[in-house]
Amino acid sequence: MDGILRVLWTLLPGAVPGIVRRCPRCDRSRRFETTDRFRVNAQKKRIDAWLIYRCDTCGITWNRPVFRRRDVTSIAPRDLDAMQENCIDAARRIARDGVPGMPVDGETDAPCGLRIAKRLDGPVPETVRTIRLAFRSAEPSSDRLDRLLAQHLSLSRGRIRDWARQGRVRMKSASALRKPPFDGQVLAIDLEGLPADDAGPSVNQIVRAVLPESAETPDRC
Repeated sequence: MDGILRVLWTLLPGAVPGIVRRCPRCDRSRRFETTDRFRVNAQKKRIDAWLIYRCDTCGITWNRPVFRRRDVTSIAPRDLDAMQENCIDAARRIARDGVPGMPVDGETDAPCGLRIAKRLDGPVPETVRTIRLAFRSAEPSSDRLDRLLAQHLSLSRGRIRDWARQGRVRMKSASALRKPPFDGQVLAIDLEGLPADDAGPSVNQIVRAVLPESAETPDRC
């Protein structure tokens, strides 16, 4: 076997946050959750759009602004179609990421980070020398690659960047670490020279981190 551990990470949207704000009917702070539906109002060439939320307690609705008096020609047709058709993916993307220039009258109550579904993309070699890590993503992400790797490999972002400069982390572009991972992206992590198992970064630590929990760690990394 070639000593290459092939793993596929599928990037999935994180939990959709609710908005905690004062409910006019309950007369106190309540959690509002997205209904995944939009309200769109067009007047001549201007358009207003809102994402509709509902109070978890009493059910009253609240419209979260998406556009205010926008020129319809400045909106991508696919975005306008998504709102008019109540596209769930578009609604949840706005609920997670917000809209630039449109502050929310309330506070989000949940993190918006990515979830990762990990699976093997081939057999596990007895001795792992290199990790080939491929990414799949159904929609664009705002999480930088260096932050994502640091979080899931339990390493600092500084160490990830150092490894990239040293050639231990290899990818097509050195600037890729500063950008979100994209669908089809592949990188390699060279494990040569790392201790097999130690308190610091080790082969076993990295291998366990990239594998799905159900996978068996090789006896000799």
